[in-house]
Amino acid sequence: MEDFFDIMNESSAISGLMSTGDIQLDNLLQEVDIAIQDVRDFTLPNDMVMDAVNGASDFFGMLHPAIIDSGATGVWTLDPMTYGDDVVGFARQQMMEMGIYGQDALNLVMTHECGHRALQAMQLDSWTEELGCDYLAGIRAGLQHQEIGIFENSLANTFGSETHPSGSLRVDFIEYGKHVAEQMQENGVQPTFENCMEAFNQHLADESNVIAQAREQIGLLNVDSPELSNSHQVAFTGKYTDAEINKLRENVSKYEYEVSNLKQKVHHWENCYGLSHSSGDLSKLNSAKSELNNALSNLKDAKSKLSYAT
Repeated sequence: MEDFFDIMNESSAISGLMSTGDIQLDNLLQEVDIAIQDVRDFTLPNDMVMDAVNGASDFFGMLHPAIIDSGATGVWTLDPMTYGDDVVGFARQQMMEMGIYGQDALNLVMTHECGHRALQAMQLDSWTEELGCDYLAGIRAGLQHQEIGIFENSLANTFGSETHPSGSLRVDFIEYGKHVAEQMQENGVQPTFENCMEAFNQHLADESNVIAQAREQIGLLNVDSPELSNSHQVAFTGKYTDAEINKLRENVSKYEYEVSNLKQKVHHWENCYGLSHSSGDLSKLNSAKSELNNALSNLKDAKSKLSYAT
């Protein structure tokens, strides 16, 4: 996370202006550039960005991702079976141009982005995934009573594309997510990833004609969108089911066993290298140490997830 502060502070200090050759004009342009950057930093300061990304990750019960300065706000997911390698990119200027300001609006933007992290293991077409992420942002808004107006306004008038639905559809799914969360709370139902996604699948079916028409309007062929699998169960708001907690405990035990074995492996090759001082034994020792470091990292992540869940 320290890299994010370093990058953002460096970015804030660097002007993209080229010299005009006129000293007075150059100074004036530099002052204007700094003033604009100060406004951006004040409206969306680094601490607010960190809180938004980490809070969205906590909402899904996921590890905090790396955060980098980027030309566009988004998320990169590498291995679809793990959250540990996800990277969130943040573009302050883009957010300002979209009209995003304040903690709630930024929270929901980052909830949408972390929704991509939560859905990464599922084989979804781009429209379905985008609507799913918008819906999940609505779920969080409903559960945590976050203001959605600014977030919705930033999307309402956007045009559909090959990868993103039109703004009106996106706002519909945000509103529906908020409604689902509020209804669950009123009825005393514990929201989980599974029951929230069941409601999402139902809304996809109910709105299938509207979605198909929206695709046709921008020249896209109708895509049969697979339903979201219920196998990817993550409870919201830290209230995990017993089955989920047991699974997390199993993961901790698995990595503890792996770490124990790898420590023995490292000890073995340390003894071998101490006796032989051969390059082959040194290579095997370094390889064992690398495996151990990875296992320790996995164990730390597993314990972090279990601690959050319980």
